[in-house]
Amino acid sequence: MNHNLQVCLVFNPRMKKSILIFTLLWLGLWFTDILQVGISALFPAAGAEPEATPGHPALAQGVILIAGKNLVDPNFSRSVILITEYDADGTAGLILNKRTKLSATHLLPQLGSLAAQLDDIHVGGPVALDHIHLLVQSASVPQGAKPVVDDIFIVDSMETLKQLELGNSHEGSIRVFMGFAGWAPGQLETELLRGDWYIWPATSTIIFSKFPENIWYELIYLATAKWT
Repeated sequence: MNHNLQVCLVFNPRMKKSILIFTLLWLGLWFTDILQVGISALFPAAGAEPEATPGHPALAQGVILIAGKNLVDPNFSRSVILITEYDADGTAGLILNKRTKLSATHLLPQLGSLAAQLDDIHVGGPVALDHIHLLVQSASVPQGAKPVVDDIFIVDSMETLKQLELGNSHEGSIRVFMGFAGWAPGQLETELLRGDWYIWPATSTIIFSKFPENIWYELIYLATAKWT
C-alpha cells in the first residue's frame, strides 16, 4: 500500500516568535523603502539636480507676447506684440500684426523720397497714436536708436529716421508704427498669470513678416502645443 509523503512542520513557541519578528522586520523595511521613494519625489535632497523640464521664455525686453484665444480686449485680441521696454516703470511694446492701409508717404510727407521706401503703417497700440516709432534691423547701430533684441533697434525721433540710409540694405527690415502698447508696473504680470498671453522668443522672421496678418494664427498654434 502506497502512502503519500506528507511533511508536517511542528513549530514550538520560540520558533513562532522568531518567524513573527522576521516577518515584522521585513514588512518594516519594505514600508521604509516605499516611504523613502515618496519623500524623495516630494522633497529632493539638498544639492540634488532637478530633472530637466522644458523652459518657457521669461518676460523681458525683446520677447514676443501672443494673445491667448480667450483675450477679448478689442485692442489686443489676436495680437502679437514685441516687448520694447521692460523695467520697474512698466512695460511697452509694439503690435506687429495690425497693418493699416495708410502709406508712409501720406503720413510722413516731411520725409520726402525716404517715405516711399517704407512699408505701410502699422498700429503699434492704443497709446499715443500721434507718435511714430520704427523698428529697424541693421548691422550697425543707428545713431540715436535704442537696441531691442539682437540687431533690431527702435527709432522714435525724426532726426534719427532721417539719418537712416534706406534702400537695399534695409529692404524688408524696417517697419513704421503709430502708437504703442503699454502696461503699468505689475499689470502685465497679472495678465500673464490670468492666462491672457503666451511668451515666445523674438526673431526677425516674426518681426518683419511679409504677411503679418497670419503670424498670430501660426504662433498661437505653436505656443499652445508647447505650453500644454
